[in-house]
Formats: sequence, C-alpha cells, structure tokens
Amino acid sequence: MPQTALVIVDVQKAMFPPEDPVFSGEEVVSRIADFAGKAREKEIPVVLVQHSGPPGSSFEPNSEGWHLRDEILSGESEPVVHKDTPDSFFNTDLDLILKSMDVKRIIICGIQSELCVDTTCRSGFSHGYKVVLLSDCHTTWKRGDLEPEQLISNTNSIISEWFGEVMTATDAEKKILDVTA
Repeated sequence: MPQTALVIVDVQKAMFPPEDPVFSGEEVVSRIADFAGKAREKEIPVVLVQHSGPPGSSFEPNSEGWHLRDEILSGESEPVVHKDTPDSFFNTDLDLILKSMDVKRIIICGIQSELCVDTTCRSGFSHGYKVVLLSDCHTTWKRGDLEPEQLISNTNSIISEWFGEVMTATDAEKKILDVTA
C-alpha cells in the first residue's frame, strides 16, 4: 500500500469575503476539515498549501486574508507550503516534503477548482504521484458565463480522464483511509 498524504490547497480567509464568498464555501471547508480529521486519526500526513500574493492584495503574507482557515488546522505542527502561482509544486518544497515522507499517493482538496486545485493535480501527476481529487472538497466562484458547479464538474471530469482518480470524501474514507489503517 503506498504511503498517502492529504494536500489541502489554499483554504485561506481571503477566499471568503462577505460580499462574494466562494461557492458553498462553508460546506466545503466543513467536509475538508472532517476528512482531514479522519486522515490525522489514521496518521496520514497532512500538508497545507498557502498562496501568497503581492503587497496590497488580500493574499499579502501576514495579512488577515492570507491566513489559513482555523477549521483545517490541527494544532499540531504540520508542513505548510508557501506558493505564489497556481501550482503547489512550482518553486516550492512540496515535492521534497512528500518524498521525505515516502509519499506515493496524494489526496487533493481545496480552493480554487479550475486554478490551484486543477494545476496541483496535474503537477502532482507530472511529478509521479498517484493523484486522488476529492470531488466534493473543492470549490470556486463563477467565471464569465460558467457557474461554479460547471467549473467544479469540469475539473472533476478532466482530472479523472487524465491525471488521477476522483471520488467523494466519503468514498475516499472507505477506499483509502479505512484500508490504510
């Protein structure tokens, strides 16, 4: 059984502005937090990814919006990868962290479906990892004429066709977490 890690991408306070929060954000964060808790119980490593933006942006390092949502934090020391592009692997230490833990499979969830989540899935595949995307644990906003549900569905479809497995958090719990213990 390959070593597995959970990678939580960009679940940061800036994703939830009161005037335009990410689609179904609170529900998605709740599912991510629940899945992360179960992964931690099974001693599956959790890696947190945090996007950093330019000065003055809502993702400016150390600004209120830059901070990770409390619900996904364990209170324990877990690796946090800082990135400034949609790719959690590009110019970061994510690959080194995963290799140091002998990880072969990554379970990915987070925000923004068609950008950082999709890119991290593709890059994980390109780095040789078995990728699992949690279909109900990523979200986004409306983009042009496309509704969030369409973008989420499209991300799930493309990742499942080329880059990895796609399953719900409940299915991943049964198929991965319960057999990893």
